[in-house]
Order: sequence, then structure tokens, then C-alpha cells
Amino acid sequence: GGLATTSGSMAVTNMIADGGDINSGSSGTVTNLTITGGTVDFTVSTVLRTVTTPKLDAPGTMKYDPAVLTLTAKIDSDDAVTLKAS
Repeated sequence: GGLATTSGSMAVTNMIADGGDINSGSSGTVTNLTITGGTVDFTVSTVLRTVTTPKLDAPGTMKYDPAVLTLTAKIDSDDAVTLKAS
């Protein structure tokens, strides 16, 4: 469990959520995003950001607004993925 929150401007090489939650409100680029549990929430901020290589496995959750978050590559997964707009 637990919660991590990012803000300001930063470049992140590896962001890993494995059971805890991350509220990602910082601008900049996340090179490798791996979610194997918990939630990574990019909707906490409207600043422009990029995720280069996203990987999402069950039971992880990723929340983002495509108007402000650019995914350079498609979301990779070892599991079936359900997309749901909200």
C-alpha cells in the first residue's frame, strides 16, 4: 500500500507501482512505467507529460487524459486489458 505524489518538473527513468498508488502531477517524461498493482493516476494535473514505454498488468490501474498525456508506445501487457472512458 501507500501513496506517492509527484509535482513540479522532473524526468523519471523507472516509475513502478506494485501495490501502492502514485498521483503523478509533475511535468516531464516517464521513460519506463510499470504497473503491476495499485493505481497510477495522471489525471491529478493538466500539465503536459509523456510516458515512453507503458506496461500494465493485472491488477494494476492507469488513469490518464489523452489530451495531456502522450503515450509514445502502445500499452504493453501480459494480461487482457479493458479500456473504459470516464
